Amino acid sequence: MGIRSPLPEWPDVEKLRGKLKGLGWEDGRKYGLKEHMLLKTIIYDKVFDEAFERINKNALEDLTSAEKLEVLNQVKNLLNNAAEETLLEYLKYGINITIKREKRTYILIDYENIENNTFIYAYELKFPGSPENSKPDFTLLVNGIPLAVIEVEPSTEIGSVDRGIDQIRTYEQRSPDLFRYVQIGIA
Repeated sequence: MGIRSPLPEWPDVEKLRGKLKGLGWEDGRKYGLKEHMLLKTIIYDKVFDEAFERINKNALEDLTSAEKLEVLNQVKNLLNNAAEETLLEYLKYGINITIKREKRTYILIDYENIENNTFIYAYELKFPGSPENSKPDFTLLVNGIPLAVIEVEPSTEIGSVDRGIDQIRTYEQRSPDLFRYVQIGIA
């Protein structure tokens, strides 16, 4: 389980952790995502690279290792520089890359075979921000891409939902690069 904490929301944190596991989300610690770890690149490359190759197996099978790396680097470059609307299109439909004089679509999430994706939750993962880094209670990553943040407040306290929403808004202001990817915030 987790380490005991004096925080009043700790029972809610543990309950949510259990629910996420029950829904098939894996603990990010299994993939090297430690509590309070700063994820400078927003996307967790260790998981993204492996998932990208797995879900695009057919589109990559005739490429050399160097060509596969070129495709992966092009995809990451496009993701890093895309406007929010374009990023959403990439998440939904994939990214077109020309390789070997052929335009191919590389998907980021396998919607046809959901089990082919990697679903991870990370507790108190940090993301670059200004004036300080953001640290949502939970970040949900699909194939290494952070798509949701959850802010846990004590369920027994009045106004806790509003505090959670305010905290998510603060994260959005501090860490706009994170929120280019995040599609949902939950308090």
